[in-house]
Amino acid sequence: MSEEEFLVVAPIGRDAELIASRLGRVGICALPLPDIAHAVAHAHVGAAGLITTDEALPQPALEHLESFIRDQPAWSDFPIIVLTSGMSEHTYTGAGKHLRERLGNVTLLDRPLRVDSFVSAVETALRSRQRQYQARDSIAQRLELEESLRKAERMAIAGTMAASIAHEINNPLAAITNLLYLISHSKNPNDVRRYSDVAMAELLRVAEIVKQTLRFHRANVQPTEVDLEEIVDSTLQLFRARLMKQNISVRRELAVRFAHCSSAEVRQCLVNIIGNAIDAMPNGGVLTVRTNPFTNSMNRPFVRIVVADTGFGIPEDAKASIFDRFFSTKGTNGSGLGLWLARDIIGRNGGSIRFRSRIQKPSGTVFGIHLPCETASEKMKQAA
Repeated sequence: MSEEEFLVVAPIGRDAELIASRLGRVGICALPLPDIAHAVAHAHVGAAGLITTDEALPQPALEHLESFIRDQPAWSDFPIIVLTSGMSEHTYTGAGKHLRERLGNVTLLDRPLRVDSFVSAVETALRSRQRQYQARDSIAQRLELEESLRKAERMAIAGTMAASIAHEINNPLAAITNLLYLISHSKNPNDVRRYSDVAMAELLRVAEIVKQTLRFHRANVQPTEVDLEEIVDSTLQLFRARLMKQNISVRRELAVRFAHCSSAEVRQCLVNIIGNAIDAMPNGGVLTVRTNPFTNSMNRPFVRIVVADTGFGIPEDAKASIFDRFFSTKGTNGSGLGLWLARDIIGRNGGSIRFRSRIQKPSGTVFGIHLPCETASEKMKQAA
């Protein structure tokens, strides 16, 4: 198995084969190789570490190995054992410092080798490498879990959208059905014309709902200049039925229209936050969605998106945890993923998200989302 295998480079005589053979007798896999270039090629695939002699590290080979070490992933601290010979104590100390500065995890062993000391050093390096691979696997599992949770939350939002769209379309379709019935039984041309006009208006309403749905489906996932007015309006349209049913009035104040972000992800974030705001006002209230300019500490232009409600507020003991994964104040009615995902989304788009809330009258919660207004290239131009 390559991840449990040491690479051995010792270009003089049969040293590489002898080292590999000696390690094999104690159950450690080792692969003799002719030079550092071959070792680096194998290390890219996976290896427990490198065992090499000092004569195998002329400047070009050292630079090649240094490049590999510099480009290794964050979890990796590739072990290197260098077998030295003919060094004074001062030279030995200086060489070790120099190699560690360039290569990191370096162990120097002077030749002639004591077999037990050599085997012990290799076993220590192997255990270290195994722990690194465990850390890598743990990171991969965590990332896989987080991506699964993102997909689960996206599916939940898709379910919310499907229910809202079905409700929105059902009303005009029911009206059209009734109007067609009236048209088929009416003998008055003026009534027929009036019913037809109303039916056309209802069909246009259905077309608008479908258009808003397609905007969600086709939204760009790459950061671009996006129209916040369109995003806000289409998100509010999604909750139109719930807003009316719960007697919630909407205040929409958009002083800044454009931001540089992923429209699909920001829609998803707003769906989460506005949905939470509506949940907090079961008996009616005011939902405010506002945008205004904001300048960060680096004097860069941002837009602040404010979503405020007059709901029951967030309890004090819950405030420190609302962005935590699986934390929810809704009991079995909440997934505990919405705000965790919202913070993740805004962070990936170069922004930040904050909130304040109170449960005393007048109660309510305000979320502030900061998103950049300029592209990375514009930032670089200003910095230059």
